Amino acid sequence: MRKTIALLMRIMFLLPLLTSIVHLQTVAYARAPDYSKLYDSILARATEQMEATESNIAYGFLDASTDLNGNGIPDYDEAKALMESYGTPPPDLADPSIWREYMAGLEEAKKLFEDLNEYCGYTIGFWKNHPIVTWLASVAFEDIPVGYPEPYNVDWDYNDFVTEIKVEGIYTGINIVSMKFTFEAQARGALFHHTQHLLIPANTFASDGTYTVSYYDASGALISKLGPAYFDPTVDIDLTIFDDTWEALPPNGPINEIPVPPYKFSANTVDGSGTELGRTTDVSFAFTTAFPFDLAAYGPSSVDTHGEGLFFDPYLQVWVGDEWLELGLGELPDWFPTEIHLSNLRMLIISVDWKWPELAAFIGLAYETVTLDPVTELPVFPDDWYLADPTDYIWTP
Repeated sequence: MRKTIALLMRIMFLLPLLTSIVHLQTVAYARAPDYSKLYDSILARATEQMEATESNIAYGFLDASTDLNGNGIPDYDEAKALMESYGTPPPDLADPSIWREYMAGLEEAKKLFEDLNEYCGYTIGFWKNHPIVTWLASVAFEDIPVGYPEPYNVDWDYNDFVTEIKVEGIYTGINIVSMKFTFEAQARGALFHHTQHLLIPANTFASDGTYTVSYYDASGALISKLGPAYFDPTVDIDLTIFDDTWEALPPNGPINEIPVPPYKFSANTVDGSGTELGRTTDVSFAFTTAFPFDLAAYGPSSVDTHGEGLFFDPYLQVWVGDEWLELGLGELPDWFPTEIHLSNLRMLIISVDWKWPELAAFIGLAYETVTLDPVTELPVFPDDWYLADPTDYIWTP
């Protein structure tokens, strides 16, 4: 009996201590969600780090060989490999038995961010402190000149070649650091082959630097890359965007009876033909010295309908070689203009959501505020003509 009483007294003495231990363990487990938030926060910062690195690569600041910190390891490749190795979600804290495992995961997350900060810490700070200014437009061409004999005379449908253009500038304050052009082939309603160029006139930029041209197929896969190459801002910069518009946008329309012999030639201009995806070309300029440049002032709504006032010239060069004779279309006259530049009536700069006319439809049928001058028989474009609701004469896939 005495032994039993002594045992009970010991249990009563130890009970508060046992209760305290259980309480401490419960508190420790209850605090685990705070670690979960910390883990998520660190992982989010690491993800942001890698996304910033990807963005810098996309805008031409970095490539997969860049080693910002001189450690012999390509920063982007290292960042991507690190993220892939740490890309698992944190453990479920509902089971307190995994608390130690979770703490180990937290330490790994901290290590991840520290590694990323070492490998590419420059990129996220640069990215956050340099806003982007973007504008979008389309450029559309009529490739046959006024006066060309029938049946191939100008029809003013402005779909002989249509390109969407996005221009993005990265800034520090009012000074531009880098500029990127993206050209996407959208429509081609022409028998002619063409080459599209990007011309930056001399003294447009106030700094020298380098440019890189990247050519992609319709699926987005890289075909080839030019550069980085040095440019002198006091000299015209003339780059090829699409070497052959037929390759940039292959025909998907029906066989046409006009050529001899008949064959397909149009892409995304005949109703019901579906949508053919076109190639894209990126041109990135990295400036040695940042300089004031108001890209927003050159938006499509701020320049003339035919591109006058634009700081670059997306001109079209029309092929007039032997292949034209081989089609049985006759010899081109000596006066045939082979290049269509800014300010030419046969070039339009319009807002990016513009829908082009279907093949051989006068643009005034699709956008009824555009008229034909009764004397010159040339199209007349009022302000904001492309904001009018288009009619059934626009191209419909």
